[in-house]
Amino acid sequence: MASIRFLIAIVVLVAVPAGALVWLQTQTEDRLEELDPEPVALVVPVEERVDDSQTAVTVTPTWGEPTQVLAPEWFGTVTEVTVAVDSELASQDIVARIGGIDRVAWHSDEAFWRPLSRRDAGDDVAELQTMLTTLGFYEGEIDGEFGRVLEDAVEEWEEAIGVVDPAGRFEPGYVVWIPEPSIEVAAVHLTNGAPAPSAGSVIVESAVPLEEVALTNVEGRMIAPEGQWILAIGDIEVELVDGEVTDDGLLELSTVLSTDAQQNQASGRIRIASPEPSITVPATAVVAAEDGSLCVYVPDGTSFVPRTVTTESGRVATVDIATGLSAGDEVLANPSDVLDVPDCT
Repeated sequence: MASIRFLIAIVVLVAVPAGALVWLQTQTEDRLEELDPEPVALVVPVEERVDDSQTAVTVTPTWGEPTQVLAPEWFGTVTEVTVAVDSELASQDIVARIGGIDRVAWHSDEAFWRPLSRRDAGDDVAELQTMLTTLGFYEGEIDGEFGRVLEDAVEEWEEAIGVVDPAGRFEPGYVVWIPEPSIEVAAVHLTNGAPAPSAGSVIVESAVPLEEVALTNVEGRMIAPEGQWILAIGDIEVELVDGEVTDDGLLELSTVLSTDAQQNQASGRIRIASPEPSITVPATAVVAAEDGSLCVYVPDGTSFVPRTVTTESGRVATVDIATGLSAGDEVLANPSDVLDVPDCT
């Protein structure tokens, strides 16, 4: 009898706590269910985003040869140097005074190569007529014939540039031939008071021209982005069209890029010149159908209906929409939470 009472006591001691634990667990689960609300539809507006991001690039220049102006056959002393560094040398400008005679810059297809006087004829005579017409000394016909009218014009011009006893005979040393209509002067190799340089000596040089630049990305691959972009190096910004810098842009970049072969690369960045705005939605709003098509759900009264979309690009949290949505639309940001089976149907 005592043993039976002992067993009953043991059962009570075990059963009562177990029952209490079961009751406590049931009550806790009921309370947790009360604290876990039904998912709420999160509706967000479609955003219009402008991508003005920049991409780092390495800029490698290719340099050409400078334009050089050579001395014709001169005699005497340099008595004045009128061309200067950082100036522009163009046709009709006076380059220097040699032996008291002004030497005039002139651009043409060919340099003058021989003295010219009465009864001479040829293309160089026609070029002399053209030059003196431009300078305002000749009013005759451009016929390549050295006649009396041209002789008088040469004599008048000789007097104007300082020739002693002008005789109407043209000397090629009066003219400094320049290979371009104008030259940005970077160096002058004439010294006032020094003997005139020998024929063929370089007397004026342009800066080394920048012919083109190559762009590489951070992975070292060459890039040539299509369309209109902006290339920036420091504070300098230039146009980049289909991967090529414009002529004006090359001129600007030449001021910040080095001609040193050992240090001829620079860090830059590129961005789209006029980025088009794009439509952006949360990545969670886009649903993929079984056939591979994409959709989003848009509000329709008290429910949501699918709308087919196509995408352009995506990031971690957002997706750019190409078609299907417009700025001002709204989308369901959490369809997987509030719809049973979101499948674009």
